[in-house]
Amino acid sequence: MRLRSAAVPAVVAAALTVPVLTAPAASAAPATTSAAATRPCDRPGPWGIHANAVNLRSKPTTSSKAVGVLYKSHKFKVHSTLGNWVNLTDTTTGVRGWASQTYVYRDVYMCLD
Repeated sequence: MRLRSAAVPAVVAAALTVPVLTAPAASAAPATTSAAATRPCDRPGPWGIHANAVNLRSKPTTSSKAVGVLYKSHKFKVHSTLGNWVNLTDTTTGVRGWASQTYVYRDVYMCLD
């Protein structure tokens, strides 16, 4: 009985490695046409805010000085991104600063065809 219980894991391990060893090499994906990349559902969506309020900071770090607050109801304009930070201007108050992309994000559309 001991022999059988030791042989089962060995057989399972061998069965799992065989498909990996015999799998065909991956090939490059076929080129897509530029018409498919210009569909409305492929383009990034508008920017949104994922919290009720987000601190705007003077630099793209959590330790920098907070220069304002961006509220969910406010409109804002995005200037640039740097890593996980977004440089934006709150058009309601005119304050410009950096906000974390944890809270400020871009909507993503998905094509279902």
